[in-house]
Amino acid sequence: MIKHSLIGISNTTPTLLDISENIKSSFTLIIQNINTAGYLYLGSDSVSSLNYGFRVDVNQAFTIEMPSSQKMYAIASAAGMQAAIMEIHRAI
Repeated sequence: MIKHSLIGISNTTPTLLDISENIKSSFTLIIQNINTAGYLYLGSDSVSSLNYGFRVDVNQAFTIEMPSSQKMYAIASAAGMQAAIMEIHRAI
């Protein structure tokens, strides 16, 4: 199953990058910075612009295989930013 959405990313509080409720299987998560300026910072629920696992530049994307037990968060370098999210779920 494939799900996709545009999500507003806060520049003050980490935003959960999860568009499906209760994912029961592993999945592929694709995050694209669709903004014309600024960075998205990816990581755990404590992600910040100084403490992040990966930085996504304008018009770039990040893809990761995720187990159902894990969550990915993002924070933006400026207010009003969005991310395009795609989740590809495996059959159980």
